[in-house]
Amino acid sequence: MRIKLTEGIAKVQKKSALRLLRKLKSELPPDGICYISGGSLRDFHHGWGCRDIDIFYHVPSDPFYKPKSFGKLETLGEYTEYYKNGNILSVYEYKCTHGALKYRPVQFICMNEDPLNVIQCDFPISLSRIWMGVDGKIFGTDEYEISYNHRIIHEESNATWNYTYLNKILGRYSEYCFMPHGWKGKRTA
Repeated sequence: MRIKLTEGIAKVQKKSALRLLRKLKSELPPDGICYISGGSLRDFHHGWGCRDIDIFYHVPSDPFYKPKSFGKLETLGEYTEYYKNGNILSVYEYKCTHGALKYRPVQFICMNEDPLNVIQCDFPISLSRIWMGVDGKIFGTDEYEISYNHRIIHEESNATWNYTYLNKILGRYSEYCFMPHGWKGKRTA
């Protein structure tokens, strides 16, 4: 599903986020790939401004590559130990100090495989399966489209951290219902 934005704040913030993504891509070694995914794009699609920007990247020739050229961002932290299991190798967190994303955190999330595979297949919540590449086009999986159109958040796996993650988004998406992984529903005659 290709997604077009309609609201002004979403378009302005998307443009700023795209600049960050393109800057990272220009800095990565030639085999590096990167995408914005998750909450910011979901918020943009719903016509809101975002709370943060998550940029996922992978560099096969340098698996622990750390972004270098983001001097206009204030460093908040570097996290590596917490993510030893799973697809995330490290997270570098910054805060925007100016422009349309001022005061918002930006996370550069280093992955051990192509982020698009993880976004499309492993993100545990259907409303997170949305991404933008350096071409600026936003896409969502079929699961995302079904969730958006029917206002149902589907739990796509039963990872143990899903409910912590859901606590972050359910308040913001109160018009959605939640369908747990494996739910079969009650049959009536």
